[in-house]
Amino acid sequence: MYFFQLNSGFVANISTESPSRDYDCLIKEKVKKDQNVEDDVIIDNFKKIAISARDVIWKLLFSQKDTSEENKVKAAGLLYRLKTDSCLYDPYTYNEWISGLR
Repeated sequence: MYFFQLNSGFVANISTESPSRDYDCLIKEKVKKDQNVEDDVIIDNFKKIAISARDVIWKLLFSQKDTSEENKVKAAGLLYRLKTDSCLYDPYTYNEWISGLR
């Protein structure tokens, strides 16, 4: 499990065992939930979650010499979710990162 804590006051925990489920829960709770907060706070929350998601994708794909099919499927599911949400909340950072991943 990887932990990232920025100034938003929560830790974005996304495990390599169930990354899509962890990501969905964080997004639902910290980004998409009806919150009476400024848009900047929501975007900062997304950025924190995205940092953790990108790290987990990287670990799933490149931490072992031979990447298992299970890890590829997990990474693909998380990558799809991250891409979809990044289009709305932080497209520029995602585009820079995905270019480096390729």
